[in-house]
Amino acid sequence: MNRHEEILHQSIAVTWHNKFRNNPEMFQRLICNWTNQDNGRAGNKARSMGVKKGIADWVYLKDRGSVIWIELKIGDNTQSHEQIQFEKLCLFLGHQYVICREYEMFWKIIGIEI
Repeated sequence: MNRHEEILHQSIAVTWHNKFRNNPEMFQRLICNWTNQDNGRAGNKARSMGVKKGIADWVYLKDRGSVIWIELKIGDNTQSHEQIQFEKLCLFLGHQYVICREYEMFWKIIGIEI
């Protein structure tokens, strides 16, 4: 994850916390930043605790059991092999999977006006 992507994650998390903290339908993978810190040691630790590579950064639970998985990417960043496999699984299960590249787009995806 590059610095711009990290800033996008933080911006979304802060906005969600400040405006919607009592709504349980949004979850962020809290370990999403571990994989690029400490020369990979933290990522290895996360994986040793069962965290799987490739899972989307955010998940939003919509009405009637609908799920949106959101992967944040900045610039020309592309999905890893594991992320592509996870996307295929989500689509197979009937979930929505979206690659989001900017702050405003994130809120449009989940249908919230900021």
